[in-house]
Amino acid sequence: MGQIFSFLICLAIILLPFNDLPYSQSLFGELAREGAFYPFLLAIPLLFLCLLAGSRISLPNNLSAKALLAFVLCSCISIVVNMPWIMQSEFKGRYGPEKALLQVILLAFMVITAVVIYSTTKKQGRFLEDVNRAVLFSLVLPCTYSFLEILFFAGIDGPRDILQAIHPYIRDINIRGDDVSAYFGRLRSVSGEASWFAMYISFALPWVLASLLATRKHTWMRLMLFIYLNLLIILTWSRTAYFICVIQLVLFVTLVISKTKFSGIGKRALALPAILLTSAGATGLLFSETIFSEVSILDLVSSVMSSFSDGENLSNIARLGSQAAALDVAAAHPILGTGLGQFGFVAAAHMPDWAFASDEVQMWMNPMAGTPWPPVHALYPRLAAELGYIGLSLWVGLWLALVISCFRTYEANTRSQGGPDLMGLALIISIIGVLLSGLNSDSLRFFGYWILMGLAWSYNHQRRDTQKP
Repeated sequence: MGQIFSFLICLAIILLPFNDLPYSQSLFGELAREGAFYPFLLAIPLLFLCLLAGSRISLPNNLSAKALLAFVLCSCISIVVNMPWIMQSEFKGRYGPEKALLQVILLAFMVITAVVIYSTTKKQGRFLEDVNRAVLFSLVLPCTYSFLEILFFAGIDGPRDILQAIHPYIRDINIRGDDVSAYFGRLRSVSGEASWFAMYISFALPWVLASLLATRKHTWMRLMLFIYLNLLIILTWSRTAYFICVIQLVLFVTLVISKTKFSGIGKRALALPAILLTSAGATGLLFSETIFSEVSILDLVSSVMSSFSDGENLSNIARLGSQAAALDVAAAHPILGTGLGQFGFVAAAHMPDWAFASDEVQMWMNPMAGTPWPPVHALYPRLAAELGYIGLSLWVGLWLALVISCFRTYEANTRSQGGPDLMGLALIISIIGVLLSGLNSDSLRFFGYWILMGLAWSYNHQRRDTQKP
């Protein structure tokens, strides 16, 4: 049975970049959009069958797991405390109790997912190597699909029909032939949005780096994959993705070099910054001189700067406006917030006037059923609004405890093996990248959080086992 669970976990990782699937939403809600959901949909019933058959499931017993339990309890208490007004909430044809129940079910499913991963992998000696292989396999379809998008950007007509043919099977957005050019204006690969694909890249990139340094087999193929991923990151035009991936690369290279004697792997680690600069420079020339002549690197820098200073950038206004509204809600309900899933019902009363200059904000505030639900565009302000600063502190605290524990395990493993624990480092940097992605996405449904949480529990558990006499 353990092999079945391991296969399903690897399959979930492979399907992770598919996050806007158009299937079974009437049954499973927003979870059904996630490709990683379906393997775990099989794994969880199997888990209960194993329990009925007398098998025992391993539960993590550490500070981060206890903080997660406290976070779940805080989410439930927040709903109970706010239930009088939640019962009366209605917006866009949605009702407060419905949203609260769906979010509780989503959170419970995700916590069980993390426990399944921990229970499956905690005694598997080289499980991170299996994860690394699964991540590399998960890149095959997104990279292939992205190549078609790049050809389309270059003005080649052939891929247009292929993209339109595949689109209905992997996304829940209908597009017509006359607006395909606008829809495919940013590289989003098999994900629903460019920023969601960038979120997946932040999960995958450290594992690609680790595989590049961990073995001398197929080095050039792995190097080309790394350079290609840099190109894909740039083509998402996601400012948050640029920031996150630079942070990840700097941390990864710094930690590898600091633990490496300068021979063999150390030389390759020192070469990584040069590789990155070379690939970025080549891509910059490509943008400014050839097929991407409409957008230059100068435009890109201006776009990044405008996210902080350009009051006319309507996309920024929408994003900052929704986050300002969430923080205003948190200021009004600082202890336990308004209840999990309830931000959309109170957003209009807290949205700043200047935000209504954005058409997006006007759509979000439109009470008509079928119009887009108001997002926060960042997980941390959303948690502050819905769970108060207690809930936000528990979420941040559990991940801080987990990262610190993983880093201690990494240090111990590095000392014992006489060189960097590359797979452990990939796990740590992947966690940091996914957490930083919370600055760009407000949903708890991203399986990257919960897959990494379960893997991190197992990683730390194995170190504790090695310390026993």
